[in-house]
Amino acid sequence: MTILVTSLFPTSQTLDGVALGAYASQYRSGSTASMGAELTAAIGAHKAQAVDVKLSQEVLSAATTLTKYDTGRTFYLDSATEFAVTLPAPELGLQLSFVVKTAPAGADYTVVSSGGANIIKGSVTGADLNAATDGDIETAGGDTVSFVSAKAVSGDRVDMTCDGSSWYVRGHCSVFDAITISTAA
Repeated sequence: MTILVTSLFPTSQTLDGVALGAYASQYRSGSTASMGAELTAAIGAHKAQAVDVKLSQEVLSAATTLTKYDTGRTFYLDSATEFAVTLPAPELGLQLSFVVKTAPAGADYTVVSSGGANIIKGSVTGADLNAATDGDIETAGGDTVSFVSAKAVSGDRVDMTCDGSSWYVRGHCSVFDAITISTAA
């Protein structure tokens, strides 16, 4: 079901360089089945104009490279063998969320910056913090967020937002050090 949340644009408008033209009436009615793939992807990227609630959620079970069109989506990490997710190139306003569905057992789930750039900053808090342990805080910039094997559990999550040059992390985990921000060696 498509939910339209703002008044829709005139037929002369473009969306990420794609002319809407004759597609505007289909977009207004919520019927995107006959639209071209490029236009459908561009529309999906603009939550302020149209949101398909089911499409904003995805279960990942293998290595994936995300694009700017994935902004606003929540990804559930679900695999027995774990994997890496590569972030899109930084762009102002991008937002992504990652939630552990199946706890990693053999290796870490990782979320890595595009090209290995040290542009991931932020903090992770845990439910079991005490005076002897602190949450992970990265202010200089790392390139990897890890959901640590044998520590991360179902429901641990990271929300990421981008200012156009860096990715900012806000994470929460059930066990200390189950989510880390680091720089690859």
